[in-house]
Amino acid sequence: MSMNRLALRLATVLTLNNNFRAPWPTSAEDRVFDSRNRPPQRQHENEFRPEIVVYTTDDEGEQPMEPHGPMGMRNVDIMIECAVCGWKFDETAAGELIANPGYTETDDQLEAKLDAMEQQVRFALRNPLSQWAGHWGAMVQQINSWTSGRWADEADSRTPLAIRVLKINVRICDDAPPRVETVDGAPSIVFGVARSVQGLLDAIVADAQGGEPVEYVADIAAMLSAGGMPTGVTLPPLKTVSVKTRSGPDGRAPVESEIDFGDD
Repeated sequence: MSMNRLALRLATVLTLNNNFRAPWPTSAEDRVFDSRNRPPQRQHENEFRPEIVVYTTDDEGEQPMEPHGPMGMRNVDIMIECAVCGWKFDETAAGELIANPGYTETDDQLEAKLDAMEQQVRFALRNPLSQWAGHWGAMVQQINSWTSGRWADEADSRTPLAIRVLKINVRICDDAPPRVETVDGAPSIVFGVARSVQGLLDAIVADAQGGEPVEYVADIAAMLSAGGMPTGVTLPPLKTVSVKTRSGPDGRAPVESEIDFGDD
């Protein structure tokens, strides 16, 4: 587990959706997700709308570090997937609701929308009036590179879909090492977070909306503030599971289905 990488994703999401409130920094509005997208309300079925998914991939330390030495630096890839996505809801014989995301083949108008979303992302991350962009910038020591690429159907690379993936390689501090403090007259190991990460966590708690990401980070912040070892993070209950299958006459077209378990 990397607290700094988790905080970097959250800072990116909150910067791109203004912590789930208007004014929206991008045309995706509040449809900005950490690591995977989520289906909309049923009334938006078959509506193709902009969405953004943020995830991290490669994470590489810059230099060898001593086990008990100072924090080093790391280079992390942030992936920002901009897409125009529609959802279809189906109900199984057992009454389970399945949400199926769909991505349309691109055209000139959709490409223009994706280009505009990319520009919105660029501005949002560097907006001097956004407190969330300020926290993002406090964690990111340097932007090493920024690339924008086409996403094509993995089964047929000749089919360009309305998806564009931005890859931002950034330089961040390593996670804060444990430190020894005297508690009740005895030495004790205390785990903490980097100052920039603590600033983000404090802002999230102060600006809480009651959403899932806020509760998750608040739990982690409370655990670390109490000096506990980060080995027992409580995750939200599993509500959905995604299954990817092949269908179509040639068995090549990927179909992703999402099963909603509800609140029971």
